[in-house]
Amino acid sequence: MSIEIKKKEIMLPSFKVRSYQLGFMSALDRGFKRVLAINHRRWGKDLCCVNLTAKEAFKRVGSYYYYLPTQVQARKIVWNGMDGTGKKFTDYFPEDVIKRKLDKDMMIELKNGSIIQLIGTDNLDVVGVNPVGCIFSEFSLHNPKAWQYVQPILRENGGWAVINTTPRGKQNHLYRLYKGVLGSKDWSVTKQSILDTGVISEREVQEDIENGLITPMLARQEYYCDFLDEVEGSYYAEVINIANDDGRVGDFEFQPNEVVFTGWDLGIDNAMSIWFFQIIRDSGEVWVRFIDHYENSNKGLEHYVDVLLDKQAEKGYRYGGHLAPHDVRKREMNGLTVQANAEQYGIYFERVPRTKSVRDDIETVRRLFKRFQFNNKTCRNGLDFLAAYHAKIVKGTEDSGKPLFYSKPEHDHTSNTADAFRTCVAGWELGMCIDAGLGEIRVRNSVSMAEKYGKKDVIIEKLPLWESFDLEREKLRTPDDVYDGICNRHFK
Repeated sequence: MSIEIKKKEIMLPSFKVRSYQLGFMSALDRGFKRVLAINHRRWGKDLCCVNLTAKEAFKRVGSYYYYLPTQVQARKIVWNGMDGTGKKFTDYFPEDVIKRKLDKDMMIELKNGSIIQLIGTDNLDVVGVNPVGCIFSEFSLHNPKAWQYVQPILRENGGWAVINTTPRGKQNHLYRLYKGVLGSKDWSVTKQSILDTGVISEREVQEDIENGLITPMLARQEYYCDFLDEVEGSYYAEVINIANDDGRVGDFEFQPNEVVFTGWDLGIDNAMSIWFFQIIRDSGEVWVRFIDHYENSNKGLEHYVDVLLDKQAEKGYRYGGHLAPHDVRKREMNGLTVQANAEQYGIYFERVPRTKSVRDDIETVRRLFKRFQFNNKTCRNGLDFLAAYHAKIVKGTEDSGKPLFYSKPEHDHTSNTADAFRTCVAGWELGMCIDAGLGEIRVRNSVSMAEKYGKKDVIIEKLPLWESFDLEREKLRTPDDVYDGICNRHFK
């Protein structure tokens, strides 16, 4: 495509397209609105996508969003990134067509009015109002909610989406998308390994394996584009695969005769995750049945109260208790603890004690996973996050230059869900999942002790948090049998 600026002809794309890239670069011109390209490392994915975006931004005036898994990656890989010749990716937008560049926002405004912006999907509040074209780079590492949010917008405005990625196991949104759209007349789908392109020889890959620069499993994923059963370094992929094989991931429905417990990871200013589960006794077996999962970011506690109430009203949930991690006692900007702030909104947390290490918790989860059941539909995103949760990898250590798995997890979009899941499991193993009668949202602010327990002199409004019961006993002068009736176990 050529455009004329002040009698000067500019060619877009402005790089030499390789033969194996032709199908990808021409997919939109051939009428496809959706493109999925699963390509090996060093294929030239971002170089192609940057040039493709530049070309499309002149064909239709509008907003174009270039998504990467995190804001940091967006700046490092694309905004400050370079191709193999040392040319910056952003320089593929010729100066003659640029009106302005905003470094802080990683935004380029073109003279025709189009805007191109780089965005990390780790912040879902900036997914975009009305983009007409989107790039999802390294899609397998994205928070899948970003695509769920953007897809209806593109469908309504006739926009396009290009997804480029390498595989990352089978337990994730990429694999399901690939299997779902393979053969679709509406999608251009390609998968190219080094055997298809010849960019890297098998001998080079084998040398990297022998020198310890990459593991055989990672080589299959990155260079041969294999969808492996597990992600390298994944903590839970194996036990999730076993759960699938055993039939413990399926149509496990909510049981209205049993209370629902919630387990949280509390990140008020970023992503907060909640698992909903029940304790099911069936034929002498005890199961922890996960019936729902919810996650959002940059929302206050009031939002999550509404979520719990909506689920309660729509699905008939009757809450038995709410488990929070040990840091529920940390103070927020108003000087109150998260626990105290939550109580003002009617969520009464029971604090799960801090354990010795995250790795110990992970081992506990793996050991107990055989007792877990999952509703496949409502817990799908949560299971994907658990399968992708993995140990941190450090490349190029001082001693040998070889990759090394850290003993701690990688902190990414999967962390909050995994932390909330550990809260659920730890609470269950410690015997904290017993209906204490005070799990219902806002119940203590609306129901009197007389109505619920037959006492006239104490109202639920005055009941303390779980950890305060012992201290408050003497002050409230409430008989032990009343407390035992409320708590059923806590204070002997």
